[in-house]
Amino acid sequence: MSQLQINALFQDGKLRPYTLPTDSKVGDLISLIESDTEVKIPKDRIVNVLYLGRFLDPSALFNTIEHSLQFTVNIFFRREKNFANNTETNSSIESQNPSGSQNDTNNQNTNQNSSTDLHGFDRLARMGLPPNQIQEVRQRFHLVMSTFNLSESERIEIEEEWFPALFNNIESTNGNFLSSFFASQLALLQSSQIGNYHSTRNQRSSNRSNHQNNGNLEEDTILDNLDLVSSQDRETSVNRSQDIENSQSWLPFCIGTLFGFIFGINWYIFIPMMHPNRSVLIGYLFGCGLYYMVKQMVR
Repeated sequence: MSQLQINALFQDGKLRPYTLPTDSKVGDLISLIESDTEVKIPKDRIVNVLYLGRFLDPSALFNTIEHSLQFTVNIFFRREKNFANNTETNSSIESQNPSGSQNDTNNQNTNQNSSTDLHGFDRLARMGLPPNQIQEVRQRFHLVMSTFNLSESERIEIEEEWFPALFNNIESTNGNFLSSFFASQLALLQSSQIGNYHSTRNQRSSNRSNHQNNGNLEEDTILDNLDLVSSQDRETSVNRSQDIENSQSWLPFCIGTLFGFIFGINWYIFIPMMHPNRSVLIGYLFGCGLYYMVKQMVR
């Protein structure tokens, strides 16, 4: 019977393999980790499994989450909710004490609780990334998405939206996180932008056909006029070329006519030698005819 081969990546960078039946739940993996003597779980912390950018429910079946038999999950140790609630209760009681030391303790507990509430790419800290790498990921992401002109809250919302798609099955071991991320995921961003670009173009064409009175109609009309002018210029250029070709085709005939009118039939033998063009010969004969017509009229 086939089994699941799950690689658990911990916050300290250690990677431990676990084998489970295919019908196992997330809670079964948590139980294995808790019973593993090689894993040191901090006091008042519980094991959480992160996969595809979200924490898994212990009651969820792995075969409904991932169809592959081998994959990697991230393991985090989070503060127990009951312990956090007790800490907040104690902090609220102690805050009523005017002692400065008690207020400092309350502030420390509040900071610890707020530190677990991470948004956007700040959640990468749970995967063991240092702040400088998180900042680099954030800068390159917003550079590709061209979202630097948005407010900080709007950028965080975009990061939250893209987080599950960007960090699927990316392992942060051996310091290769950034190279894995940018090699495999920036293409996804760029392809998405190209898709959005074509979608915008199609929407603009649809708006032109359905909303003739739209504010962008003037701009579209100008572009159409420019295309019309360009087309007319091309037609004019073609007509000029045809006129030049036609004028050039009549030039040999005119030359032959001029020779025939001036020199008469006496040059008939030499004309083919000088210029064997058919148009020249026809023009020469025509010129000879004109020559003798004029000669007869003069007599």
